[in-house]
Amino acid sequence: MQLSNLSLLEGPTLDQMYEGAGLLLTQDASVVILAGSTVGGGFTINWSASFCTPEHIIREWSQSHELELFDSKLYKEAMDIVCERMEVQHDVEDEGLNNAVLTKGCQELGYPVRNIPRNAPVDHSCGWCGLGCKDGRKKGASETWLKYMVNSGNGVLIPNCEATKVLHHRKRRRRRDTATRVAFKFSYNSSKEICIVESEVTIVACGALNTPILLRKSGLKNHTIKQHLHLHLVAMAWGYFPETISSPLKDRKSYEGGIMTA
Repeated sequence: MQLSNLSLLEGPTLDQMYEGAGLLLTQDASVVILAGSTVGGGFTINWSASFCTPEHIIREWSQSHELELFDSKLYKEAMDIVCERMEVQHDVEDEGLNNAVLTKGCQELGYPVRNIPRNAPVDHSCGWCGLGCKDGRKKGASETWLKYMVNSGNGVLIPNCEATKVLHHRKRRRRRDTATRVAFKFSYNSSKEICIVESEVTIVACGALNTPILLRKSGLKNHTIKQHLHLHLVAMAWGYFPETISSPLKDRKSYEGGIMTA
């Protein structure tokens, strides 16, 4: 979605840029899932936190699952390049109220606290990151990788479409099928069409929620599909700050400052 088309209103943004209009539920309705469903995916509507793969995860992948690539020099160099392109840094000029309260509380209780690495400038505090980041200074996929691809002339982006099936067949003397085409629904001027694009290489990147669904629709029967989804659980919390309280934070507004910094 182009920056000029962002409504920056919660209702339209949830409907246009979030999976299930921001009301996607688990089967037992115990968890509400917030996930991006727009150009750039979760990068476009997240709060800019940008962590490198933690060391304990790298050890798990490389040792428990024997995926040695993740503990290699090549992978570390790749992570450094990604962080450089996304302009990830730790400093913050204007800390938001919620982060300032968290920092102050941790310091008074003697808990360790430090800044979160973000793919945004030091002075980035537009207050709209969850609605699309109106000034484009948050360096998500739509402002980096996808923009590089389009500007290079080596690819196009097709909005308002939904991949429905990866078409594949088995070539001679091959033991496995090869993906050759992708079918997708395309919405334009209130009408929908089914289109098919041919490809030598097909990359499925529908996110953790929709990639397994597309693979199953495409006829893949690997038993691990849909078996390893992990959610990052978040608990909501509210705070009451009386106007009479004596604190440097009493005049701060919840929407001012960096959205997620501590």
